[in-house]
Amino acid sequence: MRAGVLTFFVALIASLAVACTSAASTEDSPTQTPTATATNVPSTTPSPTVLSSTPTPTAIPSATPVPYSDSSVPTSPVTFTVRVPDNTPDEPIYLRLQTIDDHLEAGHYQMASKGDGLYSVTIYLEDDALVRYMYDRWIGTTCCEDRANKIEGVLDDVPVFYRLFHHTTGIEKISDTVATWHDLRTDYERYTATGRVVDSVTGEPIMDAEVSINGIHTTSAFDGSFKVEGLPPGEHRVVTRMVTGHHLPGQTEFTVVDGDVSGIEVQMEPTELVPVRFTVDLPENTPLDVDVQIGGALWQLGARHGIINSPLHPNEEVMPRMERVSPTRAVATVDLPLGTNIKYYYTIGSDLVAEVDELGNNRLFRTFVVGDD
Repeated sequence: MRAGVLTFFVALIASLAVACTSAASTEDSPTQTPTATATNVPSTTPSPTVLSSTPTPTAIPSATPVPYSDSSVPTSPVTFTVRVPDNTPDEPIYLRLQTIDDHLEAGHYQMASKGDGLYSVTIYLEDDALVRYMYDRWIGTTCCEDRANKIEGVLDDVPVFYRLFHHTTGIEKISDTVATWHDLRTDYERYTATGRVVDSVTGEPIMDAEVSINGIHTTSAFDGSFKVEGLPPGEHRVVTRMVTGHHLPGQTEFTVVDGDVSGIEVQMEPTELVPVRFTVDLPENTPLDVDVQIGGALWQLGARHGIINSPLHPNEEVMPRMERVSPTRAVATVDLPLGTNIKYYYTIGSDLVAEVDELGNNRLFRTFVVGDD
């Protein structure tokens, strides 16, 4: 059992169009942090998913909220390289990280020009992380039309709200291609990728897995098949995940040269649900007549498909409610998938009344791996 001290604040979570307020750095950490453990689980469990709060020298100041994280998960460097369209203006190119369950930013990094339309940046990410990111030309000081429009796009008029990358052991480089900018549309060669999502143990098809390639998202059919159209030439990565958590994320890479790609197989490792006990110490001024809840980007923590740029934002109506065992302590047991890196936060009343860091900034995200000691 783990415990910690919380601070709560009342604030509305701004939408993508108006979330342009200043925020503090993610380097500070609270003096005490509640975490969670799984009972009766192996300590050698692999761990997927979560963004890192580790800063890098290439980070630039951002005018958008930067969600705070107290994660102690080890980090390692990853180099992102992207090729941009020929009509890209003489403006800085940035890598934008986002929280896994919302449109809030977790980092905004200026990339260095390598010539011939290539840009690169190296940042630190948590090992075995499921990273949500995109590329943009927003300099971080204007609000808010530029922030929403100076982003990458696909197809005829579709903005890219996020890409996915599973930061597994051994992956040190990511290569991407921006098909077109959303505000500077240009035609590009378009190709199609088809394949199947299967269970890595049984080989059986997996239905309703989220399938993400180059910022285009779909779900697998009843036979595990998927089809993604509108891909530009270049290196690509298909990432799959299940919101229910019954399978760990899957990922494989392929290259589009001058034709469609078929026969792609993505394997997802099955896992099991185990009980996790949460214990949290509350401020003395916490009202007795409000619910204390836990939110996260899994079905078991209230995640439901919502607006397109916040696909797994927790819904307060179904987020787990904790039992108040005393005025200043709450507990809850939630069945969570073994081996999964859980990113979560506490709220009171609704998910608009969230725990913040010790400086009073933003929503505080916590991280642990189910099964890790």
